[in-house]
Amino acid sequence: ALHEKVRAELNDTVVDIAKQVERILTTVFNINKRLKGRVDMSMALGLSDIKAQMSGLVYRGFVTGNGFKRLGDTLRYLQAIEKRLEKLAVDPHRDRAQMLKVESVQQAWQQWINKLPPARREDDDVKEIRWMIEELRVSYFAQQLGTPYPISDKRILQAMDQITA
Repeated sequence: ALHEKVRAELNDTVVDIAKQVERILTTVFNINKRLKGRVDMSMALGLSDIKAQMSGLVYRGFVTGNGFKRLGDTLRYLQAIEKRLEKLAVDPHRDRAQMLKVESVQQAWQQWINKLPPARREDDDVKEIRWMIEELRVSYFAQQLGTPYPISDKRILQAMDQITA
């Protein structure tokens, strides 16, 4: 009986994961279609940032690498990219200003993580900082999608300080 219950739940989980991955890959495909073609120079930096962000979210083995619990968030981050693309064409200067804020936090994070012992970098609290940066992007570029908790560059820097304190 237990065997059947576990098998049924496992099958449901596998189907759920497959559906989420399909939605993610469809969204990536749609974003990539929008990234192709002639690019207005005022949008070039934003588009380059989007490509870099996407390569960190969806790559060979991303389900295992990020964990299946992150699939819903990954889809939301990709939907935020779609919203950003809509706004980018309208106001590339605003996009650039927000992108520079994210870049500043990312650089601080990169320097911070490089100073940590390699084994420590794999801990959940350390990995969480990277996801906080994704939430910061949502708050800047697609606020209407919402974030699961209040987020700001200051909160991220404080979280890093708390970990190394």
